[in-house]
Amino acid sequence: MGRPASITLRALELTGTITAELRAMPIGNTPIEDPHNVHAPHRHTGRVRHNSTSAMPEIPGKPLTPRPAEKMTMHLHAPARPLGLRRENHSIALPNGIQILTGRATVDDFPSVNSLHHRMTLDSLYSRYQSARRELTEADWRHFTGARRGMTWVTRPAADRSTVIAVTQVMFAGDQGIGELSILVDDTWQSRGLGTELARHALSQARLHGLRAVTVMTGRDNNRMIRICRSFGGRITGANSHVVDFSLPVD
Repeated sequence: MGRPASITLRALELTGTITAELRAMPIGNTPIEDPHNVHAPHRHTGRVRHNSTSAMPEIPGKPLTPRPAEKMTMHLHAPARPLGLRRENHSIALPNGIQILTGRATVDDFPSVNSLHHRMTLDSLYSRYQSARRELTEADWRHFTGARRGMTWVTRPAADRSTVIAVTQVMFAGDQGIGELSILVDDTWQSRGLGTELARHALSQARLHGLRAVTVMTGRDNNRMIRICRSFGGRITGANSHVVDFSLPVD
């Protein structure tokens, strides 16, 4: 007769060691797995920059790898979905009265997001990525929607929920408490106040996730984004002949 599950769990909690015997022993119908053993490929593309060579930035205040005694507690009590990945839509009323919906992006949004890229002008894509890239790869999108890498939202008109008209991102930087903000808005939806409202929403979410500031890198001729940064108290931290770097407070 096998060893009681309660004794097995206690032994694992005390030692932090999973022996071959314990790996083979089921706990109810759920096998012991390590959710932190993730080897999904990711690429640093477009606007997202990291200040270190670490493979995966950490969520502010949360260690990426738990101590051994914490692992079993995480297996038994981890939520079904990562924090912040609820699909609720945030409703925004534009100055012209049009209602739009912004919600956390998932991997299923990939085709709609690439359709947005295909509709964009090269100038708009260059302002976002500092390169004229026409589409994302699936690996790019999985990187952008990874909960440990940051927060990504997709925006749709309330009257046409099948069409993505904007993508907003706050990616966690190498420095604790710093995020990197970027916004891509469909050309036909620009100059309507949408970018400003998306930036406002992103900053409020950054605050809820414990960030103290976000950075923005944009082209020197991207007057819309420069105005948005200044409207939220952004200060210039660097510039060259092509781009301007801003730091926006999160308060």
